[in-house]
Amino acid sequence: MAKSKQTAEERLRKFHELVLDSQSFFGAKELEKLAEKAGYRAIQAKDAVKMLLDENLINTDKIGASSVFWALKSEATARRVMTLQKLRYGMVSAIQMSTVSKQAFGPNHRIA
Repeated sequence: MAKSKQTAEERLRKFHELVLDSQSFFGAKELEKLAEKAGYRAIQAKDAVKMLLDENLINTDKIGASSVFWALKSEATARRVMTLQKLRYGMVSAIQMSTVSKQAFGPNHRIA
């Protein structure tokens, strides 16, 4: 049976998981090698790193002349918890606004 190709999203997810599972810090070249393990070609590795950076899935910092990259599971968990709290707050705010508008305008009032 023929092996199916990975989609770009699957490769990016796999690359992110490899970085998370390593619980380590990487230089640019090391991270590009890890991208190759995730299924990226050498030419695409820099773009994959940039995509993870753009989506805030990995962190970077400049130390001297070199850049260091990392992603820790604790940070990923904290980010998810923060997103969940923001969504809950938004939902509660929307419900409260709906209740206030129903009280002010009546239950049958429709906004055009």
